[in-house]
Amino acid sequence: MSGAATLASNEAEQTTFRGAFSNTNNWAAGWTALDAYGYFGNLASEVVEADLALTLASDRATVGIFERFTLTVTLTNNGPSATSSVNVLAGLPAGTVFSSFSSTAGVYRPVTKLWEVGAVASGETQTLTLVLFTLVRNQPIPAVVSIETSDVVDPVAANNTASFTLNAPGANLTGEDNNAKLADFAVYPNPAVNFVTVKVASAADFNTTALVYDAVGRVVAQQNISLVNGANNFDINVKSLPEGYYYIQIAGVETTLTFYKK
Repeated sequence: MSGAATLASNEAEQTTFRGAFSNTNNWAAGWTALDAYGYFGNLASEVVEADLALTLASDRATVGIFERFTLTVTLTNNGPSATSSVNVLAGLPAGTVFSSFSSTAGVYRPVTKLWEVGAVASGETQTLTLVLFTLVRNQPIPAVVSIETSDVVDPVAANNTASFTLNAPGANLTGEDNNAKLADFAVYPNPAVNFVTVKVASAADFNTTALVYDAVGRVVAQQNISLVNGANNFDINVKSLPEGYYYIQIAGVETTLTFYKK
């Protein structure tokens, strides 16, 4: 803090201060005297604020099951001050899986769902792009981001959050609709080493396909299967797959099964 005066420079000034603070009932007059001689300076000029604003957009308005799409988070510091220690909470929408990210500043942590931006100068804009893929269809996919931390007061709270909703229509990879035919899904062992066994109950005899996807939505294995009315079990060879998480879908069925390959 800087003031227009330093220590009292004349006896009249000193006398004014002594008189003002002469008893506990006169403190208000004491502060008035200090202000009159410029000891508080211009306090208004020292207010530090940073108006951080978020927007959220996608490269697609609709997305099918097991399709990739991007979400772009834009962070702008409208000032008037710079800020630091900025973190943005960018959780993954329900029914999606994280694939990759890119950003103009900081780093994204998929586990904590935080975009650790760091310092943002007044007037500066930074972006985070998330590449995701879907595990669902026939439902909306809402996404929300929000300012988690900043070391400077933000005078406008209304623009600290942003949202976007994608539409996941009923289209699937094969055009089949087997939802009414199948139930009681399970996969084991989990984790798996060489094979996984898929358990499923069928309401009819029919032929279809089992698809295995990796964490970026690529089909890494598929197998034609013949299901009978009643309980079914079939094995999928995963021995050659790298370690990581995978997703199994039977063509035309919304349900997905997740397993970890050791």
